[in-house]
Amino acid sequence: MASLVFRSFVFLPMMFVLMVLTMSEAKTHVRITNDLPNNMDLTVHCKSREDNLGAHVLSYLDSYEFRFNPNIVGSTLFYCSMAWPSHTRYFNIYSFRRDGSCEWSKHVCLWRVTPEGPCIVKNLSNNQTVCYNWKKE
Repeated sequence: MASLVFRSFVFLPMMFVLMVLTMSEAKTHVRITNDLPNNMDLTVHCKSREDNLGAHVLSYLDSYEFRFNPNIVGSTLFYCSMAWPSHTRYFNIYSFRRDGSCEWSKHVCLWRVTPEGPCIVKNLSNNQTVCYNWKKE
């Protein structure tokens, strides 16, 4: 009986460490594409609590991409300001609670930015998208 208890104390921590290492290897990839009309440039500036990714100017249909490892407690959040002539909007471009690991496309979150709001591609094969409103300022 003591042997079984000892094995449990050794086995369970090993399983936890293995789980953490496996999760940390799963990089998530976010791609933001400028889909504004009239060939307007889009300035994207994304941040998390730990990282400031800087400002990036995107011409029409250009994309900006970044990769990260979601944290193991499921609280990873990246938020962005998006600006074009006479407009500045804000959106949480990646929220673990909403997006998980973007499993529908193998850890790739594909976003299109429109004046009405950002749209994420949920299914690549049929181009199914879900659009969101801009965050209230």
